[in-house]
Amino acid sequence: MNAKLTKGLAAAAISAAMMLGAAAPALAEDAQNATVNVTYTQEGEGTRPSETLTYTSENKSVEGSSKYSGTNFPKLTVTGTTVDSTKNGTVTINLPTYDTVGIYKYELTPSYTVSNDAGVSYDNQHLYVTVTVEQTNNGLERTVAVHRGSADGGKTGDIALKYSTGKLTVTKKITGNLGDVQKKFDFKVELTGPDGRAINGTYHYTVPGSAEAKTITFTNGKATVTGASLANDESIVITDLPAGVSYDVSELNGKDAVAEDGTGKAADGYTLKSVEKPDTETIAANDNDTETYTNDKSDDNVDMGVLLNNAPYIAIIGGAAVVAIYVVNKRRHSDMD
Repeated sequence: MNAKLTKGLAAAAISAAMMLGAAAPALAEDAQNATVNVTYTQEGEGTRPSETLTYTSENKSVEGSSKYSGTNFPKLTVTGTTVDSTKNGTVTINLPTYDTVGIYKYELTPSYTVSNDAGVSYDNQHLYVTVTVEQTNNGLERTVAVHRGSADGGKTGDIALKYSTGKLTVTKKITGNLGDVQKKFDFKVELTGPDGRAINGTYHYTVPGSAEAKTITFTNGKATVTGASLANDESIVITDLPAGVSYDVSELNGKDAVAEDGTGKAADGYTLKSVEKPDTETIAANDNDTETYTNDKSDDNVDMGVLLNNAPYIAIIGGAAVVAIYVVNKRRHSDMD
């Protein structure tokens, strides 16, 4: 055969094969599993607690199988994941082996190891899994679809957890002509976790005179900030309280809380004149709550000895009297002459 003709036929065959390959649909591979991403984000400061998520699977229905019916068909298994402040995760849905073609449906219910950490918003939507088993040239092959929230829900989107914290600042102000701006007053800050929520993790606060962040430990859902003594313009700052934690701040006179009605007797003769605080003493996501306590020590009747404030008026009156005496004496001398 002519060499040119042979080359031409070979080129045509290659081109035809390429065109056929481009036009032919790719055969689906047999699915072994499906994965769902789990994200864990944060709003506010602090370190979010570790959370472990898995799912329990329930067989729902089967169609088109000559062997299985009702809920009597192979079960799924789920490999869970742990997420924390350093990593997100992936839940893996492992498919079983099927003996016949059919459409197999499952419902997955989320299960968290803790599920009630304060500050954590959990994603509790169910997953609905449909496995379609088809007969192919390679035997039975599986395809899988995962729907979120309902059997016909969306197939995209991550399982999303979120940790939220807020900040509390307590500030001292001192006023009055006898107010000592360097004097320190003691405070107590009591923290209570939200009902039904666990307080896990380490929380931090700073006090004047120390660059080191102190830690807060909750016992039975409660904690007390210690070492809280404040002078004028000084503050305690709690930096990373989980959303939902409530707080109760008190100025102390000895061991007793000072009344906050404007007449409270603070230490060493000071009066707690005013307290500025939010209406609701509960931390919300990314909150920056502030409370300001103003102590006053004033005395309008300070013994100053000579009333120097009246001295200018006395001098004026005295000067006027001298002038008057001079004028009178001068007239007398004039009359005598």
